[in-house]
Amino acid sequence: MSERVLCIDDDPNILAGYQRILHARFRLDTARSAKEALSKIQHGEPYAVVVSDLRMPEMDGIALLTKVRELSPDTVRIVLTGYADIQMAMAAVNEGSVFRFLAKPCPPEHFAKALEAALRQYRLQRAERELLELTLRGVVDVLAEVLAMVNPLAFSQSTRLRRIVRHMGQTIGVSDLWQYEVAALLSQVGCLVLPQDLLEKVYADLPLSEEEELMYASRTTVGHKLLSAVPRMEKVAAMIARQNESFPPRKSVEELRQTDPELLGGQMIKVALAFDNRLLAGASQEQAIGALAMRDEEFQPHLVATLYSLPSLRVEMKEAFVRVRDLNTTMVLAEDVFTRNGLLLAKNGQEVSMALLHRLQNFARRIGVREPIRVLVPRVKEEETANTMVG
Repeated sequence: MSERVLCIDDDPNILAGYQRILHARFRLDTARSAKEALSKIQHGEPYAVVVSDLRMPEMDGIALLTKVRELSPDTVRIVLTGYADIQMAMAAVNEGSVFRFLAKPCPPEHFAKALEAALRQYRLQRAERELLELTLRGVVDVLAEVLAMVNPLAFSQSTRLRRIVRHMGQTIGVSDLWQYEVAALLSQVGCLVLPQDLLEKVYADLPLSEEEELMYASRTTVGHKLLSAVPRMEKVAAMIARQNESFPPRKSVEELRQTDPELLGGQMIKVALAFDNRLLAGASQEQAIGALAMRDEEFQPHLVATLYSLPSLRVEMKEAFVRVRDLNTTMVLAEDVFTRNGLLLAKNGQEVSMALLHRLQNFARRIGVREPIRVLVPRVKEEETANTMVG
């Protein structure tokens, strides 16, 4: 009985009846108005099921459940009414996406069975969502790591972009945050088709010819084509395709969140990429934010402002020099890593994953790696690392 049920009715006698009949079988809460119900949903633990009377003053049940759907998409919604109105029933189903439409007076056992069915539906939805998110995210994590090893120039930023986009998403309160994170991880997948020398010019911030500009811009279209055919990845693909679009100046982030999440995701990737590029070029976090804020026609100001509260990696970590044998998965590379014959193995800013660690150890044994390597180490590990520092 861990999932909560919220019953809403402007008649206190009916709410008291719910409590008396159902409290032993369900974890029940009540609200006497739509305003009180929305406040509880916004500021408390999530509800598995919301049951609303259809006709209430100020806001009717359909409008309320439509709002509940926006605030808590997983919550299963039920309408209870004493009015047999087919038009209202249709509106409740179409606009509020209600699970059941019950007529008053509803016998207690019939009402309890409807709540039990709604709770089963809630558990099913949650299980499906968790399976989808965990499976997809796990597969994408592996793919991003493989891409970063195969082509460190293009894909070493992936985990940092995800971290920045995750922070922006949490700050502005997007739903389905995992889609934004996956879009950030795979945002540069279209670079797979670009020549290496073109990527080197891009990341060295060298001028591109008109043909090269077009070729580089095409990476978003290529990324969209690669991912749009994958089931459940359509929104992710659209975010990647729209990362170069301009934001509509008259639309707020809140409006985009409600009406055009694909464009919002594209804008978040655009800001994150520009921000990270400046950090890699040696700017401080404050300098990078300031540079983006000055270009408010190109970068959405509200999204840029969220970066002020992004925890600084430089503050949390300290530089050290280590040999390959002393690397571990708490570290972040603070410079590019090359073999002795000049092959790029990993880029500055790349987190040391288990796969990257094995790759560097294998190259160190077979070909040799330029050492020592400058890394960032968590400050809490500072004393432990002092024993492994070179020089």
